[in-house]
Amino acid sequence: MKKAARVFTDRDTRNLILDILYLASFAALFFRMFISSTKWQITFPENYNTVFLYAAGISGGLRILSRRNFRIFTVLFMAFVCFSFSKSWLAFPDDRILMAAVLIPAAYGINYKYILKTVLLISVPVIAVTVVCSRLGFVEEIIYYRGSKIRMCLGFAYPTNFASHVFFTCVSWMLVREKKAGFIDAGVFAVIAFCLYRFCDARCSTISLSMLTLIVIFFRVRTIMCRRKGNDYTPGKAVFIVCIVIPLVMCASALLLAYFYDSSIPWMAKLNSILSDRIRLGNEAFRDYYVNAFGQFVRMYDQILAAQLNVEYFFLDSSYIWNLFKYGVCGLISAVGMYEFMIVKNRRNAWIMAAAALISIHSFVEHHMIRFDYCPIVIMAFASFEGEGSFIKDFKGMHERLTAPEPEKKKKGNGSRSGGKKKSGKKSGKKSKKR
Repeated sequence: MKKAARVFTDRDTRNLILDILYLASFAALFFRMFISSTKWQITFPENYNTVFLYAAGISGGLRILSRRNFRIFTVLFMAFVCFSFSKSWLAFPDDRILMAAVLIPAAYGINYKYILKTVLLISVPVIAVTVVCSRLGFVEEIIYYRGSKIRMCLGFAYPTNFASHVFFTCVSWMLVREKKAGFIDAGVFAVIAFCLYRFCDARCSTISLSMLTLIVIFFRVRTIMCRRKGNDYTPGKAVFIVCIVIPLVMCASALLLAYFYDSSIPWMAKLNSILSDRIRLGNEAFRDYYVNAFGQFVRMYDQILAAQLNVEYFFLDSSYIWNLFKYGVCGLISAVGMYEFMIVKNRRNAWIMAAAALISIHSFVEHHMIRFDYCPIVIMAFASFEGEGSFIKDFKGMHERLTAPEPEKKKKGNGSRSGGKKKSGKKSGKKSKKR
């Protein structure tokens, strides 16, 4: 009973248990949404999402209430994100935006490496098993063609979906490793990038992975150079300014190109062709839909659905265009603002800044910026970036706190059991000193 009481009285132990409950709920939801992008035919219970979403929200809410210090700006911005995503869900019920409205604020104060390690424990085995089973014929394999190039899905719904999952998994791996990431990691990323281009023809994820490879090499070289001088590598102002400007430039470029697109202008037509008609489709969205605060329903047809219904293909691939029309101006501000918030909060951590900037570049072409089943980095927007994030060390610490003997309480009253007066005790003490 005493140990059970300590679980609730010890603040660190209580927070660790709430973290575990949140991570377990998040893992269940992440697995469900991750599987939905593959060709696995798995049936989940009807109230599966509701149960685990409530569990994540309650455990995260209790975790927030147990905190002592709050930063006003962080709390206000977190409330704005939750409110804007919730309003977007009311405008058009979408499970993913509702999950983002709950999971992102509920992760407040949880160590970000806990989140990333949970993601890697699910994404790496699922990707590996799905690819192997697709080649063995246990999972449906769809092949697309771009001219003469073959685009393999490898058990996923679309080649770019598979490539995006791989890209974000590599980013998560880099953030877990951070300073330990070296030339071997960079070499593995380079090989994966080549395979994505060779088998899936996924140009955006290939370029993004190539940039990730260069980032790892650059930071590794800088770390080695600083260690020779006896210092730790910390990014300078130039790195911070570049990283904080990139999300804003990518967002503004995507919106302006789509709004002012004109096929009669040669360079615009060429850029639209390179980006697989994405700019023209964004321009159609500006013509056919209006921009409001919290989004609306946007009828989109991917290649499979367009072929089945015999309609024209229409899909908004750019995250910035997607967020603007589906989730509104507030949704777009929340999405871009969370990445800017991570960069500002971690201006001394080059790895997190580079990851946020790289995802912003990737989001110029792909629509996974705030979809946590693809991009789990968005979940750690309000997480804690302090500490090692080691499950083993934290569990050992919890065990030591629970098994440690309780400190003896000081007894009130006389100093001796015999009930003698304090004066006699003092005298005896003086006598002992003289002896």
